[in-house]
Amino acid sequence: MCCGCVRLVKIPGLSKLAIPLVALLLLGLVGTGMGYAASYVGTARGTISTIFGQSGPSLPPSEGYYNILLLGADSGEGRDSMRFDSISVVSVNATSGAVTITGIPRELPNAPFSEGSPMQELYPNGFEGHSSSSCGWNGWMNHVRNAAEICREDNGQSLYPEAAAHGSDAGIEATKDAAEGVLGIEIPYYVFVDMHGFADLVDALGGVDINVTERLPKGGPPDGTDPYDVDAWAIGWIEVGQQTRDGDTAKWYARSRYTTSDWDRMKRQRELQEAILAQFTPQTVLTRFNEVASAGTALIDTDLPQDKLPEFFDLMTKAREQTVTTVELTPDNGVDEFSPDYDYIHELMQTTLHPPTETPTPTP
Repeated sequence: MCCGCVRLVKIPGLSKLAIPLVALLLLGLVGTGMGYAASYVGTARGTISTIFGQSGPSLPPSEGYYNILLLGADSGEGRDSMRFDSISVVSVNATSGAVTITGIPRELPNAPFSEGSPMQELYPNGFEGHSSSSCGWNGWMNHVRNAAEICREDNGQSLYPEAAAHGSDAGIEATKDAAEGVLGIEIPYYVFVDMHGFADLVDALGGVDINVTERLPKGGPPDGTDPYDVDAWAIGWIEVGQQTRDGDTAKWYARSRYTTSDWDRMKRQRELQEAILAQFTPQTVLTRFNEVASAGTALIDTDLPQDKLPEFFDLMTKAREQTVTTVELTPDNGVDEFSPDYDYIHELMQTTLHPPTETPTPTP
């Protein structure tokens, strides 16, 4: 028998979903239908158990969609200082599997909260800033967490008493409620992507191919440093051109912001999502299974219920053959960055998710 050969066997049950779901949750896209690998069955089961150990209630689709809040941040910054670096919503059509990704600017101001939200009682006119010498916040979308959790003595437990039991926390639940108010849709689930784990996943996949169109700095300014004196604090640069880069560079490609606009930053994040998807092939996952699985468990927190995984897997299979729709709430789409018209955004989402069907012309 060949000692270097690997005997392939089919992974039973939910275990085969682990790595494709990592791709879905990270990218808002579908990963791979890979379901084969001999010695990796235990690893896959462990990945499922770790990622989906706690979950929210299992709910039917809302208006034909499963809507999932995707949050990206760097947990290495410390829990009390962490703000969500990337905020978007993935809407998966529960029949066709078609995927729509809506990007919400982290600096979107005065977000309304959904009806019945405990945050709506506190902010009936939209999210407002609060000045404090000890723990304040401004009225931006990525500061909702401060107001709901970090700056409250009970860490928001009185606002969202069931959050911890469902694998969430008050800051995430409040951000869900804000995203629901902004978009006018129900968002029962979330996925949090740790940017440290994100870099590990890119490395586990062997890097990512990106086309850099502007020179971007790595790092950020230390306290007391002019943020726009980039040469004084940059720890490196991402140069222009088509290239394969490692996880650390990919992370800074998604996060770099001092020489570019927030709108360009959101566009780069979408490009990077698609580039990573291209690396998520059965061949890559098979040859790097343990590394990818290990990175996946460090990458993701979520409240998606385990009993939805088979249905999501079927939807992913359908979605692989379809074009992903993207919507960015930016001036290019008619959204005022300083005073957004949330009624307009609601209409935009309804038209995108439920496009009007043409009435066929009767035959004479």
